[in-house]
Amino acid sequence: MHQVETVRQGMVNPRNNFTFSQLPIWRQILLLLGGSILLVGYAVGIVFEQLETDYLRQNLEEQNHRILSVLSATSIDAVISEDQARLETIITQLATLDPNILSLTMENERRETLAHWQRISDTGAMTHLAFAEDILFDGEHFGRIFIDWNIQPLQQQIDLHVLSMRLFSTAVLIALTGLILFWIYLLISKPINTLNKRLHMIAQGDLTSEVHISSGKELIRLADSVNTLSRILRINESRKKEIRQLAFFDKTTGLASRAHFLQRFSDTLKAATRRDEQLALIFLDLDGFKDINDSMGHETGDQLLAIIGQRLEKPLRDVDFAARFGGDEFCIIVDNITDEFDAAEVANRCLKEIHQPVELGTQTVRPMASLGIALFPKDGSDMQQLLKAADSAMYAAKEAGKHRYAFYIPELTTQASQRLALEQQLRVAVDNNDFTLHYQPQISLSSGKVTGVEALIRWHHAELGDIPPSEFINLAERIGLIQEIGEWVLETACRQAASWHHDALDQLQVAVNISAIHFTDLDFVNMVTRVLNTTGIDPKRLEIEVTESVIQLGDNYSITCQQLDALGIKVAVDDFGTGYSSLAVLKQLPIDTLKVDRLFIKDLQHEAKSTVLVGTIIGMAQALGYKVVAEGAETLEQIQILRGLGCHQVQGYYFSPPVPADQIPSLVSKVHF
Repeated sequence: MHQVETVRQGMVNPRNNFTFSQLPIWRQILLLLGGSILLVGYAVGIVFEQLETDYLRQNLEEQNHRILSVLSATSIDAVISEDQARLETIITQLATLDPNILSLTMENERRETLAHWQRISDTGAMTHLAFAEDILFDGEHFGRIFIDWNIQPLQQQIDLHVLSMRLFSTAVLIALTGLILFWIYLLISKPINTLNKRLHMIAQGDLTSEVHISSGKELIRLADSVNTLSRILRINESRKKEIRQLAFFDKTTGLASRAHFLQRFSDTLKAATRRDEQLALIFLDLDGFKDINDSMGHETGDQLLAIIGQRLEKPLRDVDFAARFGGDEFCIIVDNITDEFDAAEVANRCLKEIHQPVELGTQTVRPMASLGIALFPKDGSDMQQLLKAADSAMYAAKEAGKHRYAFYIPELTTQASQRLALEQQLRVAVDNNDFTLHYQPQISLSSGKVTGVEALIRWHHAELGDIPPSEFINLAERIGLIQEIGEWVLETACRQAASWHHDALDQLQVAVNISAIHFTDLDFVNMVTRVLNTTGIDPKRLEIEVTESVIQLGDNYSITCQQLDALGIKVAVDDFGTGYSSLAVLKQLPIDTLKVDRLFIKDLQHEAKSTVLVGTIIGMAQALGYKVVAEGAETLEQIQILRGLGCHQVQGYYFSPPVPADQIPSLVSKVHF
């Protein structure tokens, strides 16, 4: 308790420390001017009082001098004769002329009273003033006259005059002070109040308006400083909003950002755990986006991403949440689901919405996406587990044919680990040059002889054995190794073809598969030229094979084909009929060969529709001047049908599987159809 009292005694009331400097400026000015007015008014009163007193005293003295002069002149004879009765009569008559005369006394030169008059009403309480005048005649002194005046009326008159002057001066000073205060208000107080209000508005967050002051250099500078402060704060606020926008929303798509998604996903998982609810995570990756981005430019790629972002929001429910996870990857939280069918329904709607045609420059494309779905709590109890599961399911959807969705199953985790291991091993294989080329012959149906070969890459792993190209080529494209592998394949095949010149195979053509990614590389044609110069192969013996997906690259593909054609290199469209190209588009491109996909050939002898379809393709291709090569010819019946349809060349296991380069010379000499 003692300690509390000590603290209380030590506390200081803020009011006790209130000082003049803490008052508002206008009150300080008012107090200073008020004090100045009082001092000036008091000083003016004193001055006027003194002046008035001197003035009235001077008048009194003049009046007194006149009276005494008259009295001296009229009473000189009586004074000389010391006629007291006459003197009494004279002073009595004179005293009655002015009621303010209190007494008159005349003395001779011996100071003896000759006559005296005293006003009876004099009580002694009056304020009086005495004067004396010598009685002189011809320069000779005969006595003195004394007069006593009542100056109370005079004093009242002086006080009244002084009061009037003080009131007048006070009124003038008050009016002048009012004008000064009004002037100060206009020049100082009002601008300061305006600045104060503006600063208060800034403190409240209003940064839009600015203050304008036109008087007082210092205040104008202060107003400029306040406006500058407002602008700086406005800029900072705008930057904060931009930072918040960038932190929580993706600039390209307008969807939630990765950071925003992770926070939202974490909160949603906690809520679902508390409520014992299920939810699904959809991991979406655009198919073939890299080709579009590389061929049409990043600006076009961003345009497509923005369109996808808009489309993803349409099929979602109010409780669902979409975000851009990075690159061409998106994540969708499907909250509060009953079972996996709810998630599948959302996934189907997303696929349908995404696949709508999009105009990108001069091209019309149909975007595709692969979706992986992970369920909570079935496939994982935390965010990382679910993301990993959905990612694995997405890769499963891609491998199953793209533009589809797949649910996570435990086996996918093993596959993901295997895919990661394969990626690492592929990098080692590229560094160690562990690949080989096999060649499959192409037979002319008119001559029955081998006229060309297709170079096919092979990878034999020491532990895993032979790894199919379908597994590692897509992986190489995804991790950025395809260009290095493609250049190796091209140079190896050309070098091998040049070496066959010594085996009397100098007319044998070699076809090399090139990834669509090469056609987005500005240095691709230069690389091909270097290979031709290095190996010495005749460009007319080289044929570049591309898939139909490359045709979607538009102008980039056309320009590259024209440059290859200028070098004398032929261009073939591989797996024709499985992509999105049409003969209307093909006729505008500088290509030489169409390779009909094996899917159309395998049922040729069993389905009449397949025969009609292949015949139509061959007929239209011939009309456009293209050579037609049929892939996957495995039976004599298929070959005979193709010959009847007018197909130019075939390749397939009926003649030979892909074989090492050293078997080609003997194979060429043996095959004759």
